[in-house]
Amino acid sequence: MKLLKIVCGILLCASPAFAASVTLNFDDIDTSLAQTPPVPNGYGGLDWSNFFAIAGEGYPATGYQRGVVSPPNSVFQGSNNSKAYPATIIAISGTFDFISVRLTDSALTWDWYHPPYFVWSYTDIEVQGSLQGNILPGDDMVIRLLWGGSQLWTFNWDGIDNLTFISLGNGGSWSWPNPGSYPPLVMDNLTVDLHEQVPDALNTLQLLVLALAALGASQFFFHRQTPVLTRN
Repeated sequence: MKLLKIVCGILLCASPAFAASVTLNFDDIDTSLAQTPPVPNGYGGLDWSNFFAIAGEGYPATGYQRGVVSPPNSVFQGSNNSKAYPATIIAISGTFDFISVRLTDSALTWDWYHPPYFVWSYTDIEVQGSLQGNILPGDDMVIRLLWGGSQLWTFNWDGIDNLTFISLGNGGSWSWPNPGSYPPLVMDNLTVDLHEQVPDALNTLQLLVLALAALGASQFFFHRQTPVLTRN
């Protein structure tokens, strides 16, 4: 029975494993040494490109503050407000499900140095979910982020390995400084399901052969070491 359990344990290693939904709040990213450090690859089991963390509550009247759901941190799309600088989240291995996220426009509500001029009132963002370089049907939509506060967006996109956010531009009134220099979005509380890489059939077969070989060897040595009782 113990040997059977060992074999079953080996075979289970070849089965896909699924993690429960996890919400990433970015609050464990250290912003004390650098005010806006990049979100490190591997954070939350994902790789990140053009996303930066910030202690948003230290920037009053900005999207950085309004975008904070769980203090102290939020993350924002770096570079500038341009299609040429998308922000991406990439699966390290296998795929993931994109469940939901809280987003807001990051533009200043007011230009405090030259009041009372109003800055951008909204930003349009294209969100794309893809698998092996191909955008999946239904996993491409344009959303409008408002400056008023963080909004919950629910997607429920299954089985993607790349999630991309592309700025399509702003709308509303604006003043100094150049609003195009503002990052287009602020993010918090990203909820995903991670799926580990499923081994191919060949790897599974190899594990099965090894398990059966181990079982046979164990049975052989077990019988050799079992004493034979003889009658005097």
